[in-house]
Amino acid sequence: MNNSSGSEPWFIDRKSWLLPLWAPGSGGGGVEILDAHHIIISLIVNIGLQFCCFLITVIGRVDKIKDGMGGMVFCVVALMTLFLAQTFQLRQLITTVLVCVWAIRLSTYLVVRAACMPSPARTDHERSDDIETIDPSDEAHPFPRRTIRFAVFWTIQAVWVFVVSLPVVLINSPVCTAFPDGDGDSNSGRHLSDRDSLGIVMWSVGFLVEFFADIQKFRFRQKLSNEDDFCTDDLWTWSRHPNYFGEMMQWWGIFTIFTHVICEEWMWLAVCSPILVTGVLLFWSMPALEQHSDVRFGK
Repeated sequence: MNNSSGSEPWFIDRKSWLLPLWAPGSGGGGVEILDAHHIIISLIVNIGLQFCCFLITVIGRVDKIKDGMGGMVFCVVALMTLFLAQTFQLRQLITTVLVCVWAIRLSTYLVVRAACMPSPARTDHERSDDIETIDPSDEAHPFPRRTIRFAVFWTIQAVWVFVVSLPVVLINSPVCTAFPDGDGDSNSGRHLSDRDSLGIVMWSVGFLVEFFADIQKFRFRQKLSNEDDFCTDDLWTWSRHPNYFGEMMQWWGIFTIFTHVICEEWMWLAVCSPILVTGVLLFWSMPALEQHSDVRFGK
């Protein structure tokens, strides 16, 4: 196909591409790649990064990167959509920072935990996924079972990142930038609403709960005398899973912020983000941990 207007690729909006990436307050302009909501490009980048990680784990026989890469993909998607929008409104900046802080904190904790506690209680039942513990007979198989396991893991993580990151992707999209209140007032994005404040409070409470819960359990598990005991210190006195409560609160807080910029009916589908987080933790992670704890510590 001939491009008589210039040499720009067909998938880049020519007018918005002429705007510099550092130009704030473009009134909903920005770089539009493939779609105005940046959903498709976010999905492509997400899948690309997950595929690269898959290749590293299979070819390089290194599976430890799975502890930290999930959060890093969230950061990449959030920052990419923020800079593509080119508006840098207060709501966008705050939401992107919240997602990145959550992702960096959690990824760092998982990496440190894996390094300091190779087999913590939470991952005892998952050690069959480690390369070192896979049956050597797997290697004799024409298509090693570990390859399938890693392919399933990174595929599930790609779906997880795509769905859970929808609110921040849409908050940063040019469409929601142009209509931050759903009424065409593009200047109101410079100020925070009551829902923004509520969402930030919800996220802050969740972040603090998860942060202190993880630190408390990490310190508890570092003591050899607690090896056969269930953690009941501090926040763990009030709940068996305070860290999961914090995780759910953070994503419901992000979604609460997002509700202020919904300008199309289908965008309500982004509620799948906190629902997925809540559903996975309540109906998959918690039952698995409860069953494991019953076996290890007694009912």
